[in-house]
Amino acid sequence: PDSVTSIGEWAFNGCSNLTSITISDSVTHIDFEAFSDCTSLTSITIGNGVTSIGDGAFNNTGYYNNESNWENGVLYIGKCLIDAKASISGSYTVKAGTKLIASSVFENCTGLTDITIPDSVTSIGESAFENCNGLTDVTIPDGVTCIGAFAFESCQGLTNITIPGSVTNMGKFAFYQCRNLAGVTIENGVTSIGDSAFCECTNLVSV
Repeated sequence: PDSVTSIGEWAFNGCSNLTSITISDSVTHIDFEAFSDCTSLTSITIGNGVTSIGDGAFNNTGYYNNESNWENGVLYIGKCLIDAKASISGSYTVKAGTKLIASSVFENCTGLTDITIPDSVTSIGESAFENCNGLTDVTIPDGVTCIGAFAFESCQGLTNITIPGSVTNMGKFAFYQCRNLAGVTIENGVTSIGDSAFCECTNLVSV
């Protein structure tokens, strides 16, 4: 119903008879494994109000397990980028019109070298690119308002990053242990930088 604004951890986990779900525009957050193991869930509609999706929210659903829903190793639900296979490598361009990148989507995709994020994206989830050691080139577009905690943790290939002024919240440890990060540009408009955002960036010389 429209009164619901958040769907919590494991809220529908293991509801094996659930076949269809429509998430209203009032919902802003879908938490960790909210619909995981709903093995009969094949029809999913996510409302336009959702701004964050937790790790594994739709893992092992019927939709997730249907290989025909995956596009070259990447899974979308509507305007939301949900997951990517660890085998993703080289360059990848996020589909035009995508609104958010869910938590942990590209985590441990060590073969990913550069990512193109369209201007339509407003949110990059927690740990979205964590341990993408091969990632050397990323441009955060002006439309992004939120960079989740640990979003680029241990991305050892990053040497420079620009945080656009549209960002209102950069989560804790966002660039933690990016040891080759040498330069950071933070544009006017950024209002919040989380705890330890650049902790242990031992080569950082210019901010």
